[in-house]
Amino acid sequence: MERRVCVAVVGTGPVALGLSLALHRLGVSTLLIGEPAAPSDLNTPRHFALSLSSIRCLEGLGLWQTLHTQSAAIETIQVSQPGAPGAVHLRARQAGLACFGAVIHESLLLRCLANAVAASGVPVIAGQPVSLQPGSGICKVGRSQGPTVTVTADLLVGADGGASPVRKLAGIPLRRGGPQGTALCAEITTSAPHEQRAFERLAREGPIALLPTAGDRNRWCLVWVRDTTTPQQPGLPIGELQRAFGWRAGRIEQHGPVERFAVSPARVPWPCTGKVLLIGDAAHRLHPVAGQGLNLGMRDLAVLAGMIGAADARQTITDDLPARFAHQRRADWRATTRFTALLPRLFDKRWPIAPLRGAGLLALDLLPAAKRRFARRASGLLFTASDLERGVPLP
Repeated sequence: MERRVCVAVVGTGPVALGLSLALHRLGVSTLLIGEPAAPSDLNTPRHFALSLSSIRCLEGLGLWQTLHTQSAAIETIQVSQPGAPGAVHLRARQAGLACFGAVIHESLLLRCLANAVAASGVPVIAGQPVSLQPGSGICKVGRSQGPTVTVTADLLVGADGGASPVRKLAGIPLRRGGPQGTALCAEITTSAPHEQRAFERLAREGPIALLPTAGDRNRWCLVWVRDTTTPQQPGLPIGELQRAFGWRAGRIEQHGPVERFAVSPARVPWPCTGKVLLIGDAAHRLHPVAGQGLNLGMRDLAVLAGMIGAADARQTITDDLPARFAHQRRADWRATTRFTALLPRLFDKRWPIAPLRGAGLLALDLLPAAKRRFARRASGLLFTASDLERGVPLP
């Protein structure tokens, strides 16, 4: 069996689903390749912290009206460290924004995007690439049921996550670097309501993110990155967490199931070869300290959808499009990767500048220009460059 399309998108995460939906609505001949998520994969405590630019992208896709009632807005961000003065307080209203972003459960976002893809009639092959010819854009897709399908595309986009089979088959190298660790993710409840606050606690025991969730105002999503040398205990060490985080959210009262995942930042030196282009986690896997991984991928899909839509309208999807996309996105990739790699290191007790970190936080809180730039980075507006990122509706 053979298929010929303009763009083949590999993956079943938010970036792959969003890109295939956007391209289909722009009238681009698009094919989505990937195994659908099993119901058990959606039973997770993980949440996405969507930046304002990601929310606007979902608005452009016509999905945020459905999602916003199931999300918790982030109106205040506090970055602090235990045992020393100095903290950064960011308030959306002071930055001229309604919010910095919102928190939504992973399964809700995935289901909404998957339903939209199905309702729009995007062609899907349930399978995984087994071989790839980057120069010709030919990809063989193995399926658990049915014969192998040969797909030929003018552009093949690997949006298939950090493990990226497309990246491996295309022979694109991966450079690992940055703080390693194990992330503990769980839903917790506290004695104090979240009041649309998000906390980033840069503790010696590892950076802690506490994010508001929808529904119960005393329930939060916790992401705690522990050093790989820290002995791993079953469950969640509540006492240690309370000491490391402090009492800004009150007493930590209970928690749900704990999920662990490896933190191993990595990036590709160059995201394309031939007709193959990598975006999202396939191209850049970030430290979760600032919750920027998905948001960087959403900006990838927004820019790429705009470029492909414009090129397809002129019937000029040429071989240089992947390189032009990479050049356009390079500044955002570099800045975001460096920011998320540097932040946890600044608060590593082994770094010689550690004693100065309180003064640095205090200075950032007191300098309006620096604070505004930090706020724009948190909301994802620092590199906004496409109509979709601005919330402009697709046709």
